[in-house]
Amino acid sequence: MKRVLLLFLALVIWLGGCGLKSGTFTEFYDGKIDHVNKIIILDGSTGESVAISNKDNVQGLINDIKKINFNPLEDQSERDGFRYWVSFIEEDGETFSFGDSQIGEQYYKTEPDVYPIIKKYFDQEKEG
Repeated sequence: MKRVLLLFLALVIWLGGCGLKSGTFTEFYDGKIDHVNKIIILDGSTGESVAISNKDNVQGLINDIKKINFNPLEDQSERDGFRYWVSFIEEDGETFSFGDSQIGEQYYKTEPDVYPIIKKYFDQEKEG
């Protein structure tokens, strides 16, 4: 009986530690999203980056991604590289950053896919 209880307790602790949360972009964002005045997008394949500082474009990107759901991937093994990395800047500096499939050290699938949205703004700023 004691062995079963210990096994059950170990299982509960292990499952509790694996509980990555799902949520929308705004649920993950730590700062004050309405204070963002610049967004930097880094292309992971070329190393090229663009800075979006036009208020309408900053707000447009935020509006396009704020309701995107980030759902943790079952496979959380470390990966090399990223397609795009996005950094949000408020007056005091960078407040939040994420990749098209990553927030911090955790990996996510986005619904809808955030990649084409980020690519659109990257290409738009690059051409602009």
